[in-house]
Amino acid sequence: MMSKAILFAAGYVDSSGIETYNAQFMSKMRGNGLSVGAIAPLHRMGGETAEGAEGRVLAVFEVAMPYRNVQAVIRRTERSGIPFYWIDAPTYFERTNRFGERDDAERYLFWCRAVLQALPALDMMPDLIHCQDWPSAFIPFLLENRYRSVAAYAAIRTVYTFHSIGNQGIFDQENSVYAGLSTDDLLECGLDYYEQLNFMQAGIRYADAITTVSPQYARELATEMCGMTMEQHIADRQERLYGIVNGIDHHAFDPATDRQIAANYSANDLSGKKANKTAVQEELGLPQRADVPVMLFHSAFSSEKGADMLRYGLHDLLKSDLQLIVLHAGPESCGFEEGPFMRFFTEAAQSHGPKFRFLPYDAKLKRRLFAGADMLLMPSASEPCGFEQQLAMRYGTVPIVRAVGGLADTVIPYGDNPAAATGFAFQYANEKVMLHAVRQAIGLYRSKEQWEKLIRNGMKRQYNMDDTVDAYMNVYRKLVGDRIGVAASVHGSEDNR
Repeated sequence: MMSKAILFAAGYVDSSGIETYNAQFMSKMRGNGLSVGAIAPLHRMGGETAEGAEGRVLAVFEVAMPYRNVQAVIRRTERSGIPFYWIDAPTYFERTNRFGERDDAERYLFWCRAVLQALPALDMMPDLIHCQDWPSAFIPFLLENRYRSVAAYAAIRTVYTFHSIGNQGIFDQENSVYAGLSTDDLLECGLDYYEQLNFMQAGIRYADAITTVSPQYARELATEMCGMTMEQHIADRQERLYGIVNGIDHHAFDPATDRQIAANYSANDLSGKKANKTAVQEELGLPQRADVPVMLFHSAFSSEKGADMLRYGLHDLLKSDLQLIVLHAGPESCGFEEGPFMRFFTEAAQSHGPKFRFLPYDAKLKRRLFAGADMLLMPSASEPCGFEQQLAMRYGTVPIVRAVGGLADTVIPYGDNPAAATGFAFQYANEKVMLHAVRQAIGLYRSKEQWEKLIRNGMKRQYNMDDTVDAYMNVYRKLVGDRIGVAASVHGSEDNR
């Protein structure tokens, strides 16, 4: 059994999305005998009392930034036995928004520097710092170039995880001064980027290991088509890059025990699946027809997620004998494309009432829909990992996906291997190709025996969080072996000027 101390560094921690996943992930890591902690900025937004604001003070220190020293307080709270450390610096983090401020580069370079400076005050000294996404991406660089000569820091290793290649953290080049770098230094350190500063580039080039959220996505990013200017850096570090599927928590999402759905069921007894379909049709005022498949689309309204393909193909799609439900992904998914899609689907629902529903986001309704739908449509142009297709298979809802990124890693297409298939897949980002895959699925739906085999295959497909934890444990072993993580008091400072 390994005994190591892992510190997760995240630009923010809240109760949703990626951070909820990370909280579950850390709990499972702790269950594997690791000493685990998390560190994040203490964001105080809109005058609200933030989590961590009342945490126990461990230390007060100053970070020497260009032109001024900035005071920071380290606070400690606990979640389910896991210590959370908060960098409390109102100068940078008492703002209206976590991101999108004019000085974001300065704010998060301060944060990266503060994390490393704070380590002596924590009640754990990490063997490894696991940095999450662009806000934490300069930690590996600063560790290597500012702290490596300090004895207590010499053996610390880093992992950099990014969830989407599109979120790189790109800023004006003059912000490099907050990392202690001149423009000439950027070139020397391999961080020159079209006369700008790119946080992700620093993480990819300087972390001891890099991970992203599926093997296929990792392969795609080494190509010019998908790499979004990072392809050469990714190709250069291919031997250090790991694509690890973010599996779902099979205990949290289990149709056999889920109390939020109309009836429980399992791969061995699908009768409850049919009851959930009937309940959904009744709730939404759809004709209660067992012979017609119910198809769900639940995603952000963007071209990246394939909403444009659904929009262009909707008229032809609804010529098929099916019932379609579009569930909005919620306020956190809103982007510049949102408005036109919202108007389109609202008008379409009025025109196709008997077989089409457009619904606002509702977390409890989402569970009921995944339990009651027969099919899930995910025509993504790009999909790093994908959660919904895994949730769909877990609940016996057959995914129809574009074979890209994590969708290609997690769904076995019927056309490739009918006996082992868990869904349907198509290659090209085109509504006509998508419609062909949908019609294939509708055709198979009419064969009860074959359809139920497809359902059972998907429900038994094991992409769960335990597998994700095992994969990360292997990465950690490669970096720090079986070293013991211990509480320690260390003394070291950065030449911050």
